[in-house]
Amino acid sequence: MTYEYERTKPALRRTCSIHAYKILNIKGNRLIVRNLYNREEMFDLISVKNPEDYKTGDYVDAIIGKLGSSSRMVQFLGKTPPEFVPNNGQEIS
Repeated sequence: MTYEYERTKPALRRTCSIHAYKILNIKGNRLIVRNLYNREEMFDLISVKNPEDYKTGDYVDAIIGKLGSSSRMVQFLGKTPPEFVPNNGQEIS
């Protein structure tokens, strides 16, 4: 599922657990963002095919779910649509 339509509607973003994450750093082809479940921790979001398409400070959409106490499922969706990029520089739903 690509979630293209769901990413454009606020209610569907919440229902599908789609969140906007600010890119804090890029290492090779991996985007580094803050952990939604523990704001003090950063983690690799996912490998991307074209890291040159992203820069630190951009926002990307992803679905990150917990799979137990220590593992997570990450589904990368792409750049956050402009209407969902926060004005204050924080992660938002």
